[in-house]
Amino acid sequence: MSRVGEDTFRTALFQRFRGFTQGTAGIDHVINHHAVTASDVADGLQLWFEQRAADGFIIQGGTPETFPRFVDEVVPLLQARGLFRRDYPGTTLRESLGLDLPINQFEK
Repeated sequence: MSRVGEDTFRTALFQRFRGFTQGTAGIDHVINHHAVTASDVADGLQLWFEQRAADGFIIQGGTPETFPRFVDEVVPLLQARGLFRRDYPGTTLRESLGLDLPINQFEK
């Protein structure tokens, strides 16, 4: 999705779930993406999830410290709210998804 598409999507979500006009949604986006606390971020993710505006999130860092800050500050809040898992059922992604090991075509 292009940057324009992402912004349009965000604006539509703000309008639908928070009752904003397009102009106030843009102002809120700027405010909420430049000076927020970890709790503010967790609140926003929780709101979107509970309002069914999203069923998951892809977290990308804009700077090298963004992702570690998210993990250290936001994830514990989401875990405390029961919105982010603490453990995985398996030790590998395959085990966690309950997938069988593939047959090795080269093994005899």
